[in-house]
Amino acid sequence: MAKYWLETRDRLGAFVAKIPFYNLQFEKGYNGPSGIRWSSPLYHEQITPSNLTPGIHEVAVMRDGSCIAAGPIWDASISTDSRAINCSAQSLEDYLDVRLIHRDSASPAFDSTQLAYDLITE
Repeated sequence: MAKYWLETRDRLGAFVAKIPFYNLQFEKGYNGPSGIRWSSPLYHEQITPSNLTPGIHEVAVMRDGSCIAAGPIWDASISTDSRAINCSAQSLEDYLDVRLIHRDSASPAFDSTQLAYDLITE
């Protein structure tokens, strides 16, 4: 049986925290960004603003040691009734979906990670 876990990362992809989750859902999109949704227990030592903040952190869905989905966290809604935080994220393509690129870019070597980072940060 496959083992899944969620990691939060900063905008440069550096590991921040391994977070608890349940109700994980995600889909793979071919013509645009795909979504990632999950819930985490509200009262857990890993659920803090320094580990899980929309617009600051990204989530990586890990399966058996490999990242199978990742993207920026755009929403974290707290429910005190269910004692949960419901989160949603988009795939990495979402950065390019909401950011206009107004010029041609040249890359001396084909490094997709560096190319995506350059397009996002320029």
